[in-house]
Amino acid sequence: MLRTLPVLLALMLLFTACGNGDAPAPPPGDGQAPDQPGKSGVQPISVDPGADTSSAPPPPPPPPADPQQVFKQTVERKRRSVDPEERMGAIEMVLEGSEKEFGGEVLVKLLTDESEDVRALAAEAMGMGKFSGGITALKNTFSTDSDPLVRTKCLKSLTELAGKRAVPDLIRALAGDDEGNVRAQAASLLGATGSNLGVDPLITALSEDFSEAVRVAALSSLQILKPARCVNAVIEALEDRNDSVRSDAAKTLGILKNKKAVRPLMDALDAEEEGRILFQITDALSLLTGEDNEYAVDLSAEDQEEALQIWRDWWEENKGEY
Repeated sequence: MLRTLPVLLALMLLFTACGNGDAPAPPPGDGQAPDQPGKSGVQPISVDPGADTSSAPPPPPPPPADPQQVFKQTVERKRRSVDPEERMGAIEMVLEGSEKEFGGEVLVKLLTDESEDVRALAAEAMGMGKFSGGITALKNTFSTDSDPLVRTKCLKSLTELAGKRAVPDLIRALAGDDEGNVRAQAASLLGATGSNLGVDPLITALSEDFSEAVRVAALSSLQILKPARCVNAVIEALEDRNDSVRSDAAKTLGILKNKKAVRPLMDALDAEEEGRILFQITDALSLLTGEDNEYAVDLSAEDQEEALQIWRDWWEENKGEY
């Protein structure tokens, strides 16, 4: 019994050492060796010992923007703006630019703008810049637009673009538009074309149109075209109710240089009281007869009457020749 006691004590000491946590700790992690690749949450960083990261070149700058593309984008942004001033700014830009085809496309779209001011400016710009597609667009706008100013601008630009080819459109406008200012524009432009096709419509307008602006414009164009067959209508206009028409009628007779007008001019001289019209009458008589014209608007009333009497005395001596 005494011999086995040391052995039992030794066993008890061994069991006590194993149970009180003195056993070696397991390796860190999940029990795998820390040097096994792909098994750890932290990966080693590989650095090229020959690389110099402090001197790496910066990225290249972006390519410069295409000026024409920027121009078109800006114009389109303005054209789509809710502000009419911005949309008119788009028109000004295309007038200053060199893109005729693109500019024409922009203006055609703006000819249908909700603002009559924008439409009028677009119509005017179409002729000023000689843009592509203008003739057809202007004809369409003239036939459908309700605003008189837009229609007058259409006629002007159409004449600038088409020249004598616009004469039929001008004649239709002179005869059929319901706005006097539009008809007056058509009458004026018919003279600018230089086409004799407009003579008869102009004579009709001078004799029949109730708008004095149209009658004055018709006379201005007849002064340019100088057709002999208009003299009777112009003589009749010496008795027009409007001062400006009578004045321009006398001026036109002097330009036509048809001596048939001398007698009617002398009759008008006795019937007229307006100084500036009397000057045009006496000036026309001077052009037709070669006599000096002593009448002037800035003369005193006494001197004016004396100058008129000189013409009356001349007429008594020479009326047999006319």
